[in-house]
Amino acid sequence: MAKRPRGLRAAAFAAAALLLAGPEAANLALTRHPDVPGAYGNCQVLVLGFSGRADGSPGWIQRYRVASGLAAQRKYGCSALILSGAAVRTRQAEADVMEKAALAFGADPRTLILDRRARTTRENVANALARLGRGQHLFIASDPFHVWRAKRDACRLRPDACPLAHDASLRGPWRLAGYRWLSAYYNVVAVARDVLSRPHLR
Repeated sequence: MAKRPRGLRAAAFAAAALLLAGPEAANLALTRHPDVPGAYGNCQVLVLGFSGRADGSPGWIQRYRVASGLAAQRKYGCSALILSGAAVRTRQAEADVMEKAALAFGADPRTLILDRRARTTRENVANALARLGRGQHLFIASDPFHVWRAKRDACRLRPDACPLAHDASLRGPWRLAGYRWLSAYYNVVAVARDVLSRPHLR
């Protein structure tokens, strides 16, 4: 069997390394958020939903998202922490499961708003924008690539809110690396599919 040229093997190795390390490098860059002076005391936080465990307890991805949202709420003094997600893959609504995580992290229950209707990222964002006051900032909590897609939805749904939508994702533990890799490619493909199906919304 003929051996592959060294150059070809090196190129294949470099491509594989970029494919695997690219999302993690992007995560490190995207979770360095600039301060938003106008958001202090003038904001709400949206936590994007994710399915919980079969027993109704929050999984580590849900806890990560809630922790990200709660950190933004505490930093900026946001009036509401919106936990958004219907019962998509489990019997219990994602919002209810994330509420358990939020309370365990010490969230003020008076600030929690549960959206049990939203079944997609676009619906998460649309429902949050519907209750957002004009001029209020919206911090979106999930992993960076999911937030990127959600911010894109916010800009399409309400252009005036586009500059007021911000990424609240935390860097997260290294054990999330695999999840971040999957999320990066899933959300890039989702946006590409959306652009191709609705070119007038580019």
